[in-house]
Amino acid sequence: MSARCVHRWLVLAGVMAIQLATGVAIAAGAGGLGTDTGLTSLIESSLQENADRSRQANLRAERLVRQSISQSLPVREARLAADAAQQEIAYARAARMPVVSVGGRSTVNSADAQSLLKADGTPMATLNADMPLYDWGRVDAAVKSREAALGSAFALLAQRRQEAGFDAVRACIDVERKQALQTSAAAYVRNVEVLVTMLKKIADADPGRAGELVQARSRLLQAETARQSASAKVSEAQIQLERLVGAGNATYCDNILPAFLQRPDLRAMREAAVNSPVILQIDKDYQQQLRSVDQIAAARKPQVRMAASYGPMNQGLNLYGGTVSVVASMVIFDGNALQSAERAAVDRAGALIEKKGQALRQLDYDLQAAYEQADTQWRMAREYTELIKANDVVRQNIFTQWMAMGRRSLFELLSVEAEQHSLQTNFVNALFDAASGFAAIYGKTAQLPGLVDDEGKQ
Repeated sequence: MSARCVHRWLVLAGVMAIQLATGVAIAAGAGGLGTDTGLTSLIESSLQENADRSRQANLRAERLVRQSISQSLPVREARLAADAAQQEIAYARAARMPVVSVGGRSTVNSADAQSLLKADGTPMATLNADMPLYDWGRVDAAVKSREAALGSAFALLAQRRQEAGFDAVRACIDVERKQALQTSAAAYVRNVEVLVTMLKKIADADPGRAGELVQARSRLLQAETARQSASAKVSEAQIQLERLVGAGNATYCDNILPAFLQRPDLRAMREAAVNSPVILQIDKDYQQQLRSVDQIAAARKPQVRMAASYGPMNQGLNLYGGTVSVVASMVIFDGNALQSAERAAVDRAGALIEKKGQALRQLDYDLQAAYEQADTQWRMAREYTELIKANDVVRQNIFTQWMAMGRRSLFELLSVEAEQHSLQTNFVNALFDAASGFAAIYGKTAQLPGLVDDEGKQ
């Protein structure tokens, strides 16, 4: 080997030694890439069973649901509709009672002086009373129809409460999801910033590595853009939540996630679906149509009532007397109006039977589908935790090898860091998708915390 070649190899070895020493010094000062402690805490708290944490989360979820119900305009509207239905029952029952009316008149006419029908304007009063004696159960059917309508109104109120509660829970879970994604994005930005800071120092000592600095700064810009997008989504989700629970009440949903990371008993939920507000409302509507059939059928039969009156016997005489009469009436021709109305009520009742069967089948399918999807996401979240831990060890090793030994490229380091961020994002989405699915099951069967009370029940 010539002296010139030996000299060239010695220079190259010296440069490599300088680069290695610089890398070791900077790596020692940096202390390695950081780990997202917030996400680590989320992993540990969400995937480990803790009865006390679950109980506290349920209490917070109950408070959230009650707050959303108190702020819901559809709930208030349904509550007023139920009050109106209650008054309609009283109106229907009043048909059994006598109707008493009073009237008065003053008549002046001209007639022959000897006429007994001459009226000189003397005021006269009349008292009338009318009440049903026998109506073949028409009034009773009307009362039962109104009672069924009240039951339907209560079922609708329960539905509105259920919807308000679930909307708030879903919005709350979405807020926590967006916050977790924002935390992950912020940790990714910090780690890339660490690389950029180190590469600036390395590039100052070794200008030949300036190209790596450009790559890292480009990746940092992309990471910062993603973080800002995640932050904007958090603000949007919080606005949506406050719309449901009221301004300044977003803290109601803090740490409620454990309440919806418990697998519900699918069999029990499917059995409870029969008593869900949607099905109960259909049942009450069916009962109302049956009572309408009875009411119309009774109206087609003779109606017996009693009428009484007390007043002047003749127009020109100031003599009073009373009359009592029993009246029977029956519709003998109405263009088949009552018959058509009866058939329409029967057809509506039949349609409600079909509607109930379809609603039960759809609800049962929705429960099973939601459970399967949520359970799948739950298992995937557990698998992602193992991958996150394994990849964290790999990226720390690659970082050490890149900085201290020069055995890894910057591309590998940036790739493994991006992979870690992707795994964290997938974990967050899988975890919160599972929570949303389990919450949907509780919501569809009216089993959400805060819904178990007497309002909406007849």
